[in-house]
Amino acid sequence: MDTRMTPTVDHGSADDPDFRANASCNAINRLIRCLFAEGLIDPAGLQWAADGHHARLPLLPSNRVLYFSDLYRAPAGTFQNRGPVEVLDDDGTLKPIEDPAQLMGAVASSLTIAPTSEGLELLLRDESWLGLSEQFRAFC
Repeated sequence: MDTRMTPTVDHGSADDPDFRANASCNAINRLIRCLFAEGLIDPAGLQWAADGHHARLPLLPSNRVLYFSDLYRAPAGTFQNRGPVEVLDDDGTLKPIEDPAQLMGAVASSLTIAPTSEGLELLLRDESWLGLSEQFRAFC
């Protein structure tokens, strides 16, 4: 090994459930930031709790609601999510959002643009937008 090169750092293995959960959580947080930053979700729809960190977002025109347990306003009109996200489905069931594709599926009908079904399907099939390693994408 060339002594000028730094050794690679082991950030975990795709076989490790903690690694997968952390990678998915990180991807969800990045996606939330991007959805607000790009104006695909209107921040005016957020309903904030008194603590300023819990928020709910009605997913109109459906009866579903997205719940953020730790959402912060960030510079440049963006938001940082630091906690779990859940969706209240039409049937009244509260379900955790566990991966970015699940988040996109939940908010797709409430975006400020109307994506085509083909475009959304291609996005959900293309894991490269998650920013995950090839090793991890095999498990998505």
